[in-house]
Amino acid sequence: MAMLSQCGADLIIYDVFIAEMDGIEMIQLLKSIYPAVKILAISGGGGAWRNGLDILEVGKMLGATETLAKPFEMSQVLTAARRLLALKGAGVEYLN
Repeated sequence: MAMLSQCGADLIIYDVFIAEMDGIEMIQLLKSIYPAVKILAISGGGGAWRNGLDILEVGKMLGATETLAKPFEMSQVLTAARRLLALKGAGVEYLN
């Protein structure tokens, strides 16, 4: 988060099962601080979250702009990234 606040970002690609904090909480935190940032949430962790909900669907409901389930091809990541960066309102945000 420190690097993000210093450098800003147009797009964050985030694996919801790798972080130290719950991936859904991280998506909510990122969107609360940087509401216009685009988030591509990825996961290969089996999909189930609390109460059996699909973690990527929950992530999308709570702020991820797009999701990708593993396994995927690099071309799918690049296509999704290009699509998200082309969305209206994409721009670098800085924490001031």
